[in-house]
Amino acid sequence: MHIVKSAPRLVTAILLVLALSSCSSLSKFISAPELPLLKPESLGQAVQINQLLTTQAQGKSRKLLLALAINDKQLHLTGLSSLGQKLFTLQYDGHKLQQDQSQWLDMEIPGRDIVAQLQLAYWPLVTLRAVYGPAWQLEQRPCLRKLSRSGRDIISIHYCQNNPKAQAGQIEMGELLIQQHLFDLELRIRTLSVQTL
Repeated sequence: MHIVKSAPRLVTAILLVLALSSCSSLSKFISAPELPLLKPESLGQAVQINQLLTTQAQGKSRKLLLALAINDKQLHLTGLSSLGQKLFTLQYDGHKLQQDQSQWLDMEIPGRDIVAQLQLAYWPLVTLRAVYGPAWQLEQRPCLRKLSRSGRDIISIHYCQNNPKAQAGQIEMGELLIQQHLFDLELRIRTLSVQTL
């Protein structure tokens, strides 16, 4: 199973928006390099994942529930508050990204970044490398996937936080740690359920 466990830059953005963090933090996020998008069918399988995302930033802890469904036609992501209120939805069909968000969010969710980060975590390494090209360096070891550009680390995804048998790029029950090097942020993503469709 080649599915991701996180959404590094995109999840960071969501949490920054939802936590109503400082505008300076969000502007740093927006200035990060833009990641390419891949077609949903290039994942090679259909899956539904429910996750709990927790981040520590600026001395505060934030939580967000994510419901992700991917098939050969689309990627669909719903973000929920810890109380179950729908905060946003994203749909990407490989050509067009549609997003809708709650009136409670006073800033626009960076949907494109969110989709790109999910794909970085879940898509097969060979597929990612073909799309990212030589400007990016994508490294994978058994418990780690790391993205760099021009020798500068952008994102590291650690898959073996509480499961020593976990493998990079695989969806498994357990916890994932994402390091956002540009923002000095850490995200923990606990997979609550995984269902192959």
